[in-house]
Amino acid sequence: MPMTRERKEALVEDMHALASQSSALLLADYRGLDVAAMTDMRVRARAQDIELKVVPNRLAKLAFSNTPHACLEVSLKGPSLLASTRDDAGALARLMRDIVKEHESMAVRAISVDGHLVPGEELSSLANMPTRDQALAQLIGVLNAPIAKLAQTLSAVPQKVVLALSAYATVNKE
Repeated sequence: MPMTRERKEALVEDMHALASQSSALLLADYRGLDVAAMTDMRVRARAQDIELKVVPNRLAKLAFSNTPHACLEVSLKGPSLLASTRDDAGALARLMRDIVKEHESMAVRAISVDGHLVPGEELSSLANMPTRDQALAQLIGVLNAPIAKLAQTLSAVPQKVVLALSAYATVNKE
């Protein structure tokens, strides 16, 4: 049964709102996946606050226009699965990388991260990026290193003075 015009308009509005609020969108070709695999994928995605939708390409093109993810329009060919996240693009990439490894018939076409188009072949490089917490920890480590080195240097000066005085006292006793 075909969709009514009202249903199509509502779907476009929903997808437009989703694309406007998402930090990352991923388009994948889901051909070859059975119902059990799709259900498993949805459960795993839901656990990480990732939303999955099968989208009609023509309606997705309308929905993506005037959003940061309009760059995905060129990748809308064939059956399209749309995955979106509001928070962590890395988590989305890691989940989809794992799913693609399990189901070789699935292929990621393109990813839009804050409006920047990333080809599907670059999924693993995006998935290997550190999480937000890991990146913050690395940044704190980098910022802390000069301070720690300064503290070591400043504490070394009195140590050297004490060692020099101790050596001088030992030499003078003899």
